[in-house]
Amino acid sequence: MAERLVALGAIVKPHGVLGEVRVHRFNPASDVLLGFEQVWLRKGDEVRACGVARSRPHGELVLLTLDGVHGREAAAALRGWEVCVPRAALPPPDQDEVYHVDLVGLAARTIAGEPLGSISEVIRYP
Repeated sequence: MAERLVALGAIVKPHGVLGEVRVHRFNPASDVLLGFEQVWLRKGDEVRACGVARSRPHGELVLLTLDGVHGREAAAALRGWEVCVPRAALPPPDQDEVYHVDLVGLAARTIAGEPLGSISEVIRYP
């Protein structure tokens, strides 16, 4: 996929015996992961497109029923995979908000305007 993917969460474990997965949201306050019919699963350099048959909130987690994932063992095999969407599919941020992914690559300067370098990553702490 040529388009930039944004990780919204990671699969932490199966939920039940039918193949549903529990997804830890990287932003627990956001429900954006609930609205997609397709997501991309990423682990290292491997990326797979996957249809979403059902999504629902479950406390701070999201439960996803993914196309082609049948049974607890198949769901458990996805533990650790990131759940991603294309950057263009995200809703526009509010005027006083910014997506972390949009900061990467921006120039960093001192208050006086002297260049310091560029932003290589945004680290999220608990």
